[in-house]
Amino acid sequence: MSGGAICLLENFARRYRGAIASDGDLDGIFATGLLVRYLRGIGIDVRYYYPSPRELRGLTVDGYILVELPLTRGLIYRGENILIDHHNGPARIELFRDSEVVKSFSLGEAKSVADLVVRVLDIDIDAELLDAVNQIDMGEYRTPLAEMIHKAYLLNISSSEMRIMLTELVAGCRWNEIKEWAKKEHTKWNDLVEPRINYFVKKAQVLVPRVVFFIYREDNDIDKAARTPALMRLEDMYDIVISIGVDENNNAVAARIATKKPIDLTKVFEQLRKMGHNAGGRANVGGVQFKDRTLGEAIADFRRVKWPK
Repeated sequence: MSGGAICLLENFARRYRGAIASDGDLDGIFATGLLVRYLRGIGIDVRYYYPSPRELRGLTVDGYILVELPLTRGLIYRGENILIDHHNGPARIELFRDSEVVKSFSLGEAKSVADLVVRVLDIDIDAELLDAVNQIDMGEYRTPLAEMIHKAYLLNISSSEMRIMLTELVAGCRWNEIKEWAKKEHTKWNDLVEPRINYFVKKAQVLVPRVVFFIYREDNDIDKAARTPALMRLEDMYDIVISIGVDENNNAVAARIATKKPIDLTKVFEQLRKMGHNAGGRANVGGVQFKDRTLGEAIADFRRVKWPK
């Protein structure tokens, strides 16, 4: 089955000159770097970019390999595109014509989209780094490297230069340089981010019984770095946790919903999409993108949700 997926990817990349658009999280960056290495290795001059979350609603793509950028993120598919994803169903590679799937290769379960790409392409990667990426995508820190590299990424989360740097390091198999970068950046964490994490945990508010939320500034890198660790700490205390990002005018921009309990959040994302928001993810975690919603309106929408028990 992976042989058919490889042929599909190779033929598509040659026809559309190696255009890749990817989610900019750590998992997406590693998957993109692996794709870049493979496609360059077969003589394709790859172009890649990471659209910001605000770009996704209404973004029209045509002739792209899309890494974790499904239609539920608000994109418009035109012509032919390939989606590589492991959310909202089995890990898969799908060929779309406009918004219809015309060919699909299901790869069962994958711990991350990077793990999916490694399996499909049978490509070498530092096992310790792949394990760290898998942990991060599942919301875990089981090894020191996973914690270091995630915190380094979060400290630079708004940096397009960081994404390009990591993509090229992965494409070049420069694993030790990635680890050294993570170790260096991680040293900044305690002074800059820990106080903000503690603040978010302290200021979390009850939305409905068993569900809490906190508010952070989407345009502040320290706030964005503190968001995920605050979510993870609050998940140990409550069933479901929501982080809501606001802009300088206190308008809701984005939100993340997460749980460590055996609760299926996919029904929540379906309800939010019916309200007109971009929303999607896995059973335990996912994101929401708002348009023209004040913070109060976004909170009201969350209160309208029938939260799973």
